[in-house]
Formats: sequence, structure tokens, C-alpha cells
Amino acid sequence: MKADDMNPKMDTETTNAAAAAQAQRSLPGDHESEHALIQLPFVVFLQGRHYQGAGLSLVNAFVTGLAAPEVEEGSKIAAFRFPFDGFSVALSVEVRVEPVDRSTGLYKLVFLHPTGSHLPQLRYILNSYIAGDIVSLGEMMRVPPEKATKSGNSHAGRSFSFGRFLKRLLGFGVVAAASVGMIFTISYALKNRLFVHDVPALAVVEPAGLALQAPEAGQVAFVNQNAGKGQVVYSMQTVKGSVLSVENPCDCPIVLSRQGTVGATVFPGTPVAYAAVAGSDPVLKVQVPDHLAKMLLNGAQAEARMADGSTILTRLADIETAGTSAEPQSLVTLQPVSGRLPENRVGATVPLKIVSPRYLDFVSWFEAGLSSAQGYVGDVQVTEFMRLKTEG
Repeated sequence: MKADDMNPKMDTETTNAAAAAQAQRSLPGDHESEHALIQLPFVVFLQGRHYQGAGLSLVNAFVTGLAAPEVEEGSKIAAFRFPFDGFSVALSVEVRVEPVDRSTGLYKLVFLHPTGSHLPQLRYILNSYIAGDIVSLGEMMRVPPEKATKSGNSHAGRSFSFGRFLKRLLGFGVVAAASVGMIFTISYALKNRLFVHDVPALAVVEPAGLALQAPEAGQVAFVNQNAGKGQVVYSMQTVKGSVLSVENPCDCPIVLSRQGTVGATVFPGTPVAYAAVAGSDPVLKVQVPDHLAKMLLNGAQAEARMADGSTILTRLADIETAGTSAEPQSLVTLQPVSGRLPENRVGATVPLKIVSPRYLDFVSWFEAGLSSAQGYVGDVQVTEFMRLKTEG
């Protein structure tokens, strides 16, 4: 269809059509811009009102119609529609309205962002109208060359068959990639909404054993990491002026916490040292709500995010009641399933996520199904290739 043959849908109101024709005959020149003003058919919808196009350039437009009194206030979004034979093109442009002739209802729409996302489409429409070229949708309406002509020799037939196989293979790959991407997106959303729960409190890396906590607030005055059974591990001077000493309750190695240094200020319940179990790896201790503790008891696992970005999977080793509060809490001990907690991180805090056992079962099922699907796809591709090769 040529631009000269475009037949826009006319407004049913005769007065609007007459006003548009009169405005086009008396349209002033756009002396403020170097862009040519083109008179092509278009309509504009602005704040629920319909305007007939009188002239258009890359930076502004002239329209006629009945406007509201407050139309000149601020910027507005104007919807431009270019009606063609069988289809139409719509563009949204942010404009400022300036009155030109209120008696004829002529207004100027100044584009506030002439180089916006609408510019390529608008330039294409204007250029096509000026040149009188056929207006199409570019490559979307192109006829593929391989369908326009057909070769009759056997060599061309073999080439076409192989090309058809490659196109089928490419199409199958695109569909498979989109399907896998959709599955992963849905799985990720379900995982974070239904199967994964953040632990409110931070977990603490501790040696496996007994924590020697400060009985009162004060300052550490003496530390002995090599203390044997019955010997003083550390002494502290309390805020009341008294001196308290804590002994090693067993014949086990002593591991000092970050507060286990002379001069450190501690509060009641702060672990100063640990009577560790010989040969054991560090564990995580954290206080969690009872509903998360029940998940751990039912087989859920916890993911610990370390400072270096690595993830360590842990499972429940011990659980006990953590005092009284408005919400029931439990103190749980977690030991690594994959990886190992570094001993130099004793006393450090790490965030935890508890993963439901249903999600772990789903991941195992999905990995098994994906492995089977990959094997099946490989067999199908080989079979199809051999069939096309035989036909060729």
C-alpha cells in the first residue's frame, strides 16, 4: 500500500472534519524548528479527548479539536494513531500543549523528549510518507527466499533437507531453552516463597563443647588458654569491684573467643572461652522460633552464607529450649553436612536460611528428570538426522 492510498477513519462529527480542513489550509509555518512540517493523516487522543491531526514533524504536531480549559497546564502523554489500510500504528509521546487559534480549535503539541523511544518509528512513518514508498512492517512481512523459489536438482534437495533439519534443531533448542528458563524462574519463586525461610537471628560459629560464659559484666584480667582440668581459664574484675575466676571443668582443650583477651569488656552471658571436644569441628549455634525448629526436626537443612561468599549446608545436631519470651524460641546446634566451618572464624556470626525437605526432594527429582531428558533429546536428534540424511 502506498502512502498516497492511506484512508484514515474519519470522525463521525462533520464539524470536527471541517475544522481540521480549515486548520490545514491556514496552518502557520513552524519557524521555531528546522524540521519540516508534514500534513499526513493521523489522530491524537489526549486526556480522553479526540483531536484530528493537521501537521506533524519530528519535534511537534498541530491538531484540531475541542480541548478542556486546563489542557495547557503541565506536561501530558498524547497517544498518536496512524491509521493504515488493515492496521494502525500507535505511539505515545510526552507533550506540552500550546494554543494557536482557539476559534478553530488549533493547538500545537510540543514534544518534550523528541529523541525518545518513539523517534525511530515516527521517522520511519514520515520518511515513508514523503517518499511514497510501500508502508510495511519491515522484516516481519518478508517472504523467505527458500519459499519463493524451488530447485529441481537432487543436490538442491539434499541442501534443503539439511537446512530444514538445522532449522528444526534450532527451533527445538529455542523452545527447550525457553522452557528450562521458565521452569527455573518458577522454581526460584516457589523456593523463596514456600520452601526457604530466613532465620531472624544470626548464627555464631563455636567449637563443639561447653561455652564458659561471663557470670557478670566486667573486664577480663587474666587468660590461660593452656589451663588443665580444675585450673583457672580466665579471671575477670566485675563492675562491683569483685574478682571472679572460671576453671576448666574437664580435661579438654581450651579455645578462646574474640572476647577472650586481657582487657576485653564483657557482659553477662558472653562466651569468653570454650571447653572444646578434642578433634571436633566447629558448629553453628543460633536461636530460632519454634516453627523453624520443628522444620529442622522434620529433616530440613540450613544454609550458612560465609563471609567469603561460600555456602555451607548444615543439619540439626542438638536442640534445647531458649528461655521464655513472647514467642517460643529454641537454641539449636548445627553441624556441617558439606564443607567445614573454619576454626579461625570462631565467634563470627553468619546468616542462615532453612530449606524445607520438600524442596530438597523436588530438587533431586528435577535433577533426575533433567538428566533423563538430556539423554532422550540426544537420541531424538541423532534419529532425526539419520532419517533426513536417508531421505536426501
